[in-house]
Amino acid sequence: MIDDITAEPYSSIVFLTNTLGNYSFGGTRVQKLKLLYVDDEPANLINFKISFKSRYEVLTADSAQEGLEIFQADPEIALVIADQRMPDMSGIAMLGAMRKINPDVVRIVLTGYTEVTDLIDAINKGEIFQYVIKPWDENEFLQILSQAEECYLLTREHNRTSST
Repeated sequence: MIDDITAEPYSSIVFLTNTLGNYSFGGTRVQKLKLLYVDDEPANLINFKISFKSRYEVLTADSAQEGLEIFQADPEIALVIADQRMPDMSGIAMLGAMRKINPDVVRIVLTGYTEVTDLIDAINKGEIFQYVIKPWDENEFLQILSQAEECYLLTREHNRTSST
């Protein structure tokens, strides 16, 4: 069914989007990637979901523990964005645990603080794709998400072709 179709840029390619949020390109239908955002501040979860729900299927969790539970239950999650400072577990620790479950998922840390030691630790361990400082600029953050999406899709394609 093709109703309420709009053109949406994706890198240098234009996809057509219908009301279900699925992409169509060259007759091939591609669903939105799932993105998990973990933050202990409810307002941030709401703002993030509003900002990016048109492009991604956004799942949210208000704690690292809930984030891990959602992540373990849903193997379709492609991107994970986590606040660094949460009460029960740091974002980097949670993303490290997720990396052990699925190393292909692209991990991003979002924080209002510039903890240099945490940043260096996260980069050195290879647990994160990007470290973003709050408050984020929506256009810049969308570019980061597009790069993360491309990285995920390339990794998934590489894994698919390597296993055949």
